[in-house]
Amino acid sequence: MRDFSQDHRWLSLNTATVRKQGDFVAIAQACAKHGIRGVSPWRDQVATVGLDNAVKAVRDNDLELSGYCRGGMFVGDSSRHSEIRDDNRRCVDEAVALGAPCIVLVVGGLPQYSRPGSAPSKSIINARAQVDDGIAEMMEYAKQAKMPLAIEPLHPAYAADRACVNTTEQALDICDRLDPNRTGMLGVALDVYHIWWDPELLPQIARTGKDRMLAFHVCDWLVPTTDILNDRGMMGDGVIDIKSVRAAVEAQGFAGYSEIEIFSHDWWEKPIDEVLAGWDPARVAARLGFYLDGADLLRRRIEGGRRLVRGAELVGIRAHAHADAAATAGGLEHHGVSDDGCRGLGLGDGLQHSGAGEERHTRGLGERPRAVLQTEGLELLGRRTDPREPRRLDGACRVGVLGEEAVPGVHRIGAR
Repeated sequence: MRDFSQDHRWLSLNTATVRKQGDFVAIAQACAKHGIRGVSPWRDQVATVGLDNAVKAVRDNDLELSGYCRGGMFVGDSSRHSEIRDDNRRCVDEAVALGAPCIVLVVGGLPQYSRPGSAPSKSIINARAQVDDGIAEMMEYAKQAKMPLAIEPLHPAYAADRACVNTTEQALDICDRLDPNRTGMLGVALDVYHIWWDPELLPQIARTGKDRMLAFHVCDWLVPTTDILNDRGMMGDGVIDIKSVRAAVEAQGFAGYSEIEIFSHDWWEKPIDEVLAGWDPARVAARLGFYLDGADLLRRRIEGGRRLVRGAELVGIRAHAHADAAATAGGLEHHGVSDDGCRGLGLGDGLQHSGAGEERHTRGLGERPRAVLQTEGLELLGRRTDPREPRRLDGACRVGVLGEEAVPGVHRIGAR
């Protein structure tokens, strides 16, 4: 598996991650400012600024594309056939102009959702047949442009409205039917958010091979998830074993971008510079003093906030907070903890200090308590978490793109 700790050349930003913070031109400029070389734009973002301006933004900011999102939505009633065909042909033309290596296909679900206005249907079997036909037709046009198509299987929760192809196996079966000679024109885009749960994932990744592995996306699955579309997490905030999936993907010879794609109301609330700040893996690796792979690189930058203690009530050291902080520093350092705070996607200049009398703010109704104190952190301070009380630490500090809240009475107990 590639070591991204010294170079983030192969980390890419899917522009949906910051879609609310600016248009594509602004996003491209921000990526250049922060040393991000790879992007994957969405068609609506390109349409907003105009294709010519989008092409210019890519060129002027010395960017490369890791993909183009998205073609597809092949399912509709018979009156929509020419619309679907022409829309996907335009997508190919746009991808070529932008220099994309592939088009990511979100294939569509039932017709009334894939193409609103279509006659309603409950037949997912018919929908899947239309997907095969639609991809085959789009391939004929894409071949002329030498533009590969990458089928993205989506989580089954999206089967009705976004994609009736929900497993890697299904996507590869389509590839076998439509491109049996493995020409390289049809493959898959694997997003860990959608496929992590699949018991057949690893054998299907092996089946994919290098020639059909066209794109790889990362984020995380949060527990609980409050919005199946727009509540995705930063790597490490959730339950996906990203490192194992990436290792399996790269074992097939994949050497393209690891593309960060996070749909999140939480992330969209933050300024773009906060989100993108600190993408310097050499600096991060030096501060943390240990190996970071691509997924861990970004995860560790955010995770530092969750290592901070939520005050005396949680760890029983209110009266001795400063003394305990000093005594604990060596232990935290042993576990890869720096004395720097977290900001954005990187390590910033430290957390703000708070006065001993400063009160914690409680979370608003419906907000997710993301910053949960980790078990090993409590163990360092002499207390274990109680697995029977998973919500006990609600309201623990949020750091990086989720905001910074310092610990009352404890100054700069490092970030990991």
